[in-house]
Amino acid sequence: MVRNKENGITMWGMLMIALIVAFFALLIIKLVPTYLMDMKVKSALDGVSRQSQQSNMSNAAIKSALYKRFDIDNVSETEIDLKRDVTFIKKGRNRVIKIKYEVVTPMFGNLSVLVEFDHEAEAGKFE
Repeated sequence: MVRNKENGITMWGMLMIALIVAFFALLIIKLVPTYLMDMKVKSALDGVSRQSQQSNMSNAAIKSALYKRFDIDNVSETEIDLKRDVTFIKKGRNRVIKIKYEVVTPMFGNLSVLVEFDHEAEAGKFE
């Protein structure tokens, strides 16, 4: 008589797979809002860039326009500090708006994820 081998996954194997799937699901659930906020920041930067190229705005006016767009899009000041995170760079004869910021997303316990963003857009002639 030939004995058949049992095939399949054990309970411990199933538990390990479930833990891995749960970890990545938690990671996705926690990080999606951060990336959605970044899309709002990028959209606001692009809009202000187009506006400043047409009307030759000053640096203070650009920051004010960014603040207004962030307020409308509900981007909190705890995430982006306009004084610290927004800079203006001269590239040739053009001015570039640069937004560089970090977001720390708590996962569970004392584990957090740091996500860094760096965007730039042309803003017309440098004054």
